[in-house]
Amino acid sequence: MALQYLHAKKRDKSSEERFVAERALSDLDTLTSRGPRVAGSETNERFTVDFLYGAIEDIARQAHAEYDIAYEVQRVGGSYFLDYDDYPITSYYRNVQNIIVTVVRRSSFSGKYLLLNAHFDSAVTSPGAGDDGTMVVVMLELMRQLTQNTKSPMQHGVMFLFNGCEENTMQGAHGFVRGHRLAQSVAAFMNLDVAANSGREIMFQSGPNYPFLMAYYRDYVRRPYANTLGEEVFQMGLVPSFTDYETLSKEGGWPGLDFALSSYGYLYHTALDARETISAGTLQHIGDNLLGLVSALSNADELGNMQEHREGTAVFFDFMHLFLVYYTETTGLIINIVLGVFSLALIVGTLFMFVRKDGAVGTNVLFEAGMTLIVQTLSIVLGAGCSVLIAVIFDACGRSMSWFSSTWLLFGLYFVPCIAGLTLGPFLYVHFRKIPFLHDQGRVILFLHAQHCIYAVLLITLSIGGIRSAFVLLFPIIFYCATTIINMIIRFRLNIWIYVHLVGQLIPIHQQRNFYWPNGTLRDSGAIYYLHPQDRHTPELLQTEVPEWANARTLDEECERELYCGIPFYINRYHRQSESSYWLPALEPPIFPEPVVFQFLSRESPAPQRHRLYFSVQGPSHMSFYVSPLAGRKLVGWSFSDQIPPSGKRWNDQDVYFVNFFSGSLDLTPITFYVEIELSPSYQGPDSSLFYLTVVAQYMHHDKTFRTREFQKLLDKMPKYAHTVAYSGYMESWIF
Repeated sequence: MALQYLHAKKRDKSSEERFVAERALSDLDTLTSRGPRVAGSETNERFTVDFLYGAIEDIARQAHAEYDIAYEVQRVGGSYFLDYDDYPITSYYRNVQNIIVTVVRRSSFSGKYLLLNAHFDSAVTSPGAGDDGTMVVVMLELMRQLTQNTKSPMQHGVMFLFNGCEENTMQGAHGFVRGHRLAQSVAAFMNLDVAANSGREIMFQSGPNYPFLMAYYRDYVRRPYANTLGEEVFQMGLVPSFTDYETLSKEGGWPGLDFALSSYGYLYHTALDARETISAGTLQHIGDNLLGLVSALSNADELGNMQEHREGTAVFFDFMHLFLVYYTETTGLIINIVLGVFSLALIVGTLFMFVRKDGAVGTNVLFEAGMTLIVQTLSIVLGAGCSVLIAVIFDACGRSMSWFSSTWLLFGLYFVPCIAGLTLGPFLYVHFRKIPFLHDQGRVILFLHAQHCIYAVLLITLSIGGIRSAFVLLFPIIFYCATTIINMIIRFRLNIWIYVHLVGQLIPIHQQRNFYWPNGTLRDSGAIYYLHPQDRHTPELLQTEVPEWANARTLDEECERELYCGIPFYINRYHRQSESSYWLPALEPPIFPEPVVFQFLSRESPAPQRHRLYFSVQGPSHMSFYVSPLAGRKLVGWSFSDQIPPSGKRWNDQDVYFVNFFSGSLDLTPITFYVEIELSPSYQGPDSSLFYLTVVAQYMHHDKTFRTREFQKLLDKMPKYAHTVAYSGYMESWIF
């Protein structure tokens, strides 16, 4: 018995020195046990908050006496503006819940914090095991490890932000930045999120500026996986997604690192994002990497005086996940231009060698090199065009994702046509155009040089244009330069030079709508099913498999007649797909567990030509407002922000403003607000009507028992391979 006890103590001691994935996995079991954690739901606002608070209390009790641990539930309200193209959003919220934990070493505390952020709410219908349950339980285990380890120095505090509302326009992070007293003490942050399930976590955004963060990532992460290309693709808006990183960086003004899982993206925001998809290996990989990085940054001298280390952006990439390469953007610009120019000089040098070695006329060699460059460029266009043509044909035949379940088909469908296009041009050119002053191997060299020239010109051009991910062209250029130099030394000896080059290349939806006239009478009403497309096969496959959807109609006439097509959109940018959206009349009106109670309260004129109208509304946790002044009117004030944001996409020559309203902490008390409209001085028409006001309610986390039989029957017919996000919506549209 004594021997067994000794071994148990040794195991406990070793477990305290490294991340314990099994414990994090146990926390994830509990976190996901109640299903989706939609912000505003009882599961999110009560069960999840209670679970996390209890887990943090246990960690605090087990912590070493050297650590001072403080924790609290923050309930916060506020508003901010999201400047999205064509569809800006005013985000207005109240009683959003965050849990904030601070860990400080009593013997040494600089007054600065490293912030770790992960959100515990989930998308509609999704259990959120990956997004973002994975990172939530990772943070709990990191907290355990940090507070039980007395060997690592720690001069700064570590703050853990368990964020209660990210999926609804990142309101939890904003509430912390603007509403918490310790926000001003944050020096840097790490945002932990998930855009997929399982696999390795990728560090895909850093800074802005402060490249020392990348130095710490390089030195203290066991298995790095980071790439500037991912950062630039994300920041250019090519990925239609946003994370708390933007909010913490822009609103807080802090530099940070953005992490996310990237494998199995098709599970993201679906019912398949379940606990069973998360392995202990995934958690272990994340935990091992982050534990070393957090420990190092919590003792980094740079965090004590951040402004001294503001040096510009960085270029970074990992080499086969073994180690990280990083350097500043200025250094990268110099390296890229020098290598690009040097490689072009090597090409020119080899052309002179051809002239001197074979006795050819220089102008003939230069002309042939130019023709080869043109043929090679056209061949690249042809190869890419072949792949695009295949994609267009398969898309037109309704088979655009035929490779999805058998990815090896990609080789035959797209890779082979691309290679065929790339080789066809050089083959035909060499076959039909005979040149007496160059042997066949010399002509092959010219084509290789042409490809290399294209790389070099792209490298220089992209680098001057500020594209840091141009570094991907460095590898083929470096190896080609090396092999070219070797071949120049051996003077491109026949039957040998090609092998030198080869070595160099081998290395590298039930809704109720009510429309009212200005006098309060109902002008239109009815229930519909709204189908919002999410892929290229909507609605063709649905209309084939679900007969009811064959009667669906497009929104064309509705969009001309009603603001935002008369659809209660959850987010206004969904209107961008209105031309490919469909609606179907419903026979049964939806059932609303929390009915909307909307009231006009009063009207006053604070100044000539100005009218301020007060309203009260009560409804579910997720609501929206559309505000659109009539012609000759202008929105000059409202309750939702201090300043009036720019209009989104106009409708019938009217400005359109969208407010996303969220109420957390299960608080469904009425909200009172006002809208102030000013008449244009040149306007001569009647002033009885001022603006459209649409009130939208979304019942996103309510029990299925509130669905009508017709609604449930329609959902039961949906294909089993499809993930259907289904909930009821309500809309009232008024003219005041």
